[in-house]
Parts: sequence; structure tokens; C-alpha cells
Amino acid sequence: MPYKISILKKLIPVCLVFLSLQAELLKEWTLKKSSKENIIINGTVSYDAGFSGEINSALLFNGYDTFADIKYDSSWLLPKQFSIEFNIKMKSIKIHGIILKNNAFLVRTDKAGKLMFALWNNGNWGPVLVSAESLLTDKWHHIIISYDGIKARIFIDDRACGEKDLNGNFEKTDTPFVLGKFSTHFMHALFCNLKIYNHAINPVKKSSSAVSEIKTAAAGQQQQVIMLSAEQILSDKGLIDITRGLIAYWPMDGESGKKVENVIGKNGDIFGFRGDALVYGENRVKGRFGNAMLFTGQKTMLEVNKIADFDCKKSLSISVWIMMQDQKERGIIINHENAYRLCVNQNEDNKIRFQLNLDGKWAANWLTSKSAVIPGKWYHIAAVYSGKKRSIFLNGILDAEEEISGEIGNGGNFTIGGSRIDPRVKRRVETSSEQNTYTVMEQFSGIIDEPAIWNRAISAEEIRNIIRLEKADFVKGASAGACLKFYPVT
Repeated sequence: MPYKISILKKLIPVCLVFLSLQAELLKEWTLKKSSKENIIINGTVSYDAGFSGEINSALLFNGYDTFADIKYDSSWLLPKQFSIEFNIKMKSIKIHGIILKNNAFLVRTDKAGKLMFALWNNGNWGPVLVSAESLLTDKWHHIIISYDGIKARIFIDDRACGEKDLNGNFEKTDTPFVLGKFSTHFMHALFCNLKIYNHAINPVKKSSSAVSEIKTAAAGQQQQVIMLSAEQILSDKGLIDITRGLIAYWPMDGESGKKVENVIGKNGDIFGFRGDALVYGENRVKGRFGNAMLFTGQKTMLEVNKIADFDCKKSLSISVWIMMQDQKERGIIINHENAYRLCVNQNEDNKIRFQLNLDGKWAANWLTSKSAVIPGKWYHIAAVYSGKKRSIFLNGILDAEEEISGEIGNGGNFTIGGSRIDPRVKRRVETSSEQNTYTVMEQFSGIIDEPAIWNRAISAEEIRNIIRLEKADFVKGASAGACLKFYPVT
């Protein structure tokens, strides 16, 4: 799992301090068909495409006789602090035995598909930590379960989904790890990329905390300090600057006001427009990070002062957090009229649609997500067009993709949370009587937070990192002395 690395930029040169994370990893098993790992597979043996999409890179546990034994190696005794990381794609919702280390720890699900984690405590399984969210079927999930000696935590797709104080007095025995079985409960899922670490991982901590945590875990190891120029950093294949190509970002964090600022906006165009948004029917609520905008009652919409940068001809990426409520009809999330659009519930199915005008073809030129979004839950949506492919990611996982090409047409009005105001009213709504005479067409029903747009195709790795970003990580970096965020590519 990649970690944020802070880079203190003082013009040129830049001093980049980083730590090797390899020493933290105790053991890893990919579970690929081609791998030669110390695993004994029992029952029916079958493989399928894994988390990365590679063929035969995940082991299929069939739910009735498949399980695996991993021989315990005494050279890596389980420490008092540890983390377990893996990818899983559930095939059914029931009680699943996922990982069992006798007299140490147990990972399983309950009947509702929620993850459960327990430690062995003086001859019995102690208190149980249960995740706040259930795992979905036919969807890849990235799981981290950590224990720091006192508190256990569960992270699903890099979101904190539960924590609890657990007293563990587990034994350091040579019993094997058992994958896919607990008592009579067999796992019915695809499973891959199992890793065990010798410290407690927290993937959603801020950068400074994460670096401090890494330093603590790697105490006694020598740090490497490398002097790099700004150009070397941006061109280094091992690092990614998430602000590259970022043309708009509306964090929605203001407590009130009729404007939402595009914090990436530069000095403005000839008219002084920077891509800021005028708010109709302001309704601010707590968001995914800070505040957000609640779109409700066909009265709330953001009308963006369009700038030329929004016309992305060759490639495009959209990132946004949403929590849908009771969506009765098609709801517009992002709309650059007749150029590109992100919406939900086109056919009353709660699925995401990514529409593009490519070489003049606009009508019905969309890609539809395979998965539906569930009302009342936060989802990170990423829509990416590379010039050769169009993709939709849900919570950092590739959900739908197709090969397609063409140049994106120039757009008209730019709106967030709806397609337009009807009837047309003047740009600034100033009086209460004016506010009561309009209707937002095709309004999204729910909360929208952190919308952002790039004029390039961001990668799957960048999307997973964006999910963990907050406002400061996006906007810092343009000036000397700023703390930039970069990520090692794995």
C-alpha cells in the first residue's frame, strides 16, 4: 500500500526524505496460479482474474470445499503490533471464514457481509470488532485490518470502517494460517494479495502522521536523503504529482455564501472568470471532507463561470464524492453542456453514466457502470477518458471500461448538481421572490463534495490516492516553501 510522502520545496533544489517500507512487510502471498508459494490448497482448485485484472491472479474459494494452508515460518513470529492486507471479491453474502491463525487471530464475515476481527485472549476468542459497512458481492474490495497492541481497526477501500480496544494475549505457535475456512464456514470469494506487516497501518491518516508512524516502525534504520531538482521530481517515473493537469477543484468548504471557489483557478480570463461557481439555493452540510453541498427540493445547483480550460479535447478525468438520496429521475453530477457529463439513475437503476461528445457524437454516447450506488452511502466516482479508453471507477476500483476514441467537443454551460435553471434567470439571484420562481432541472438528489477535473487521464493508482486526499493536498505546491504530495508507484 503506497504512503504519502511530504516534499518540502524551497525552489531548487528540493530535499526529498523517504524511508524504505520493505522492512515493514513480513510476508506476502499473491495467490496467483503461476506463483510458487508455500501454500497447500485443499478441495477444488480454480483461478480467475484478480484485483489488477491479470488473468489467473486470484484463487477462487468455492464456498464448500476449497481452503488453503500456509505453513507458519518461525522466523517471523507474529509481533504485538501487526496488520493484515488483502483483496477480496465476495461471490455471496453469508458467514465466511477468511483467515484463521489458531490461538492468534480470526478474520471472518457475519451473515450480513460485515467483516469481523477477533484476537485470541487467554484461551478464548476475545471481544470482536465488526465493520460498519458490509462487503458487496462481485466487487473487488481492498481490506486492511490493523492492531497496535491496544486498538484494532478495519479499513475497507481505504475508509475507516470501525475500531475497538481489543486485549490480545495470542500465542506464538507454529500452527498454519488457514485461508477460506473457519469451523464449518467456507469462504465463497476470489482472494489475492495477502500481506502481513509488523506494525499497525492506518491508510487514512494525514501525511505527517503517516510519516511519523513509518519513522517509529522503522526506528534504527538509516534514512536516505536525496537532493532532486523540481524538474527531476516531476519527471521521475517513481513519483506522481497529483496536481499535474488539474484545472478545477471545488472543495465546497465555505460555511456560507453564494460562491464556491475554484481553488485551482489562476488569474482569470479576459473577463476575470476563474471557474468559480455561483450557488443557487445554498444548502451546506457536513461532507466527506469538511463541508459539502446538499442538493434537494429542485432549488440547489452550482452554475460555473466557464473558462477555456474546461474544454479538454484529447483527454479528461473527473473526480467527485457523492452520497445519493432518493433519486427519482436522472440526476446530473457534473455537466459541461454538449461536451462531457457525469450523471446517475438514467434508467432508474442508480448506475453512473459517463457521457462524452466525441467527434460530434453526443446522444447516447455514454458508458454505464456495472454497479449501482446505494442511497445513503458515500461513493468516490472517477470518470476517465484517455483518448483510447473510457473508464468508470467506484471507490477506487475499476467498474466499467470500453475502448473508444475521438476528440471531445467544446462545451456550453457548466453546472454541478443539475443541468440548468428553468426558467432562465439572471446570473445573480438576489431577492427572495426570484429565488422562489425557478426550478433546477435534472437535479441530483443528495450530497456532492470535492469535485475536480483534470485535462489528462489520471491512473488507477492516482485515483486510489486521491480518495485519501484532503483540500490542502490538492492546492499546495505552486509556490516556494509549499508541502507537495507525491506517491510511490507500485
